[in-house]
Amino acid sequence: MMWLKTRTDRGQSKIAAPIQKAVLAAKRDNPRRSIRQIKRLLETAGVMALDVQSRSAIHRLLQQHAVSRMRGSVSGVQEKRSFTAQYAGSVCTATCCTGRR
Repeated sequence: MMWLKTRTDRGQSKIAAPIQKAVLAAKRDNPRRSIRQIKRLLETAGVMALDVQSRSAIHRLLQQHAVSRMRGSVSGVQEKRSFTAQYAGSVCTATCCTGRR
């Protein structure tokens, strides 16, 4: 039977502490910011070097601090249908009416 060792660094981010604080502050400042936007913002501000941190590492950091997804919606549930029909079967497509494929 093979025994697996648990990782000693499990759950710990390899991102430096000042960069972690900046990432979390950028996300909390604007929860709608994507990981790509946060990364670009911190790179242009000179907080972190270009292409040093991966987007997946930033995502894991945000997940650990429970800020990776927006909670709820400001406007509530939005209907996303392009159209609705009053009765089922009342919508006819052009291919069934014309016989073309």
